[in-house]
Amino acid sequence: MQDLKYFLPYQREWIKDMSPLKIMQKSRQIGISYADAYHSVRVASRKTSRFDVYISSRDRFQAKLYIEDCKHWAEILHEIILDLGEILLDPDHNASAFVIQFANGKRIYSLSSNPNALAGKRGHVKLDEFALHQDQRLLYRIAKPVTTWGGTLSIISTHRGIGSVFNQLIRDALENGNPMGWKVHTVSLNKAVDQGLAEKINEKTGRHESRADFMRRLQSECIDEEQWLQEYCCTPADESSAFFSYEMLNACEDRNIKLMSFAQLRAYVAGCPLPSDGRGIKGEEPFPQKTGHGSLGLRQENYEPREWLQREQTEERLYRRV
Repeated sequence: MQDLKYFLPYQREWIKDMSPLKIMQKSRQIGISYADAYHSVRVASRKTSRFDVYISSRDRFQAKLYIEDCKHWAEILHEIILDLGEILLDPDHNASAFVIQFANGKRIYSLSSNPNALAGKRGHVKLDEFALHQDQRLLYRIAKPVTTWGGTLSIISTHRGIGSVFNQLIRDALENGNPMGWKVHTVSLNKAVDQGLAEKINEKTGRHESRADFMRRLQSECIDEEQWLQEYCCTPADESSAFFSYEMLNACEDRNIKLMSFAQLRAYVAGCPLPSDGRGIKGEEPFPQKTGHGSLGLRQENYEPREWLQREQTEERLYRRV
């Protein structure tokens, strides 16, 4: 394929790999999702294509970026597409996808991380940044049966700790005889740079860094060695000394949660609707503004005993509700 000239060797290797199960442990920001979008367009647009392609990204923003890359490649490849926008797939779980359709009727669905969106589907499945998903086990359990009738399963991710399901799959494949039969791809930053990544980035940024200078700069910008090894060198962080694992933290994430002021929290606990101005009950400020040091940056002497009692009672009611 002449259009493979756009890609570096490790990207071409991933694109040309048609294994039913393939998995990649990778460095951050090496252009794999971009290359994978090209592969999705190639697979879905063929006249003989039997299946749709489903991509599960970490969040809605990443899902939208992926479908934009697909539209970009469709234009370059002169493929006629119908942009269907965002479609609600599962109203009960608020699961939606960005969708494009090709002339052959096949579609690419770019979904956020809700595993339920894949239930009942059939086709090719791609799990992007798998280790960052909130519930990797549930996602894998629902995604794998989608491929039963001849689809393929691709997993792409940077590591997030040694306790992740993603790392378990990698270790089983590399150290335990590969019982599932994965084709494993490993692309560290060093490998990507050896194959021309620094020059590609220089073209986009206008820098003139050598490969060595590029590597040194990225390493120097890391907080510590653990970040460098995990984010760029395909070496998962050891969580044995951490009280909370990455998997536990990911499972608690919710991008719909917003930070409340105490006034808003008090209104929520009291069961009163918040005023349109976003302030407290009746729009009043329940406590004085920050005026000095002390608990939470507030001076305790500014409060009347009645106000502190009210605050304690509100907190007690919140704990009972939780």
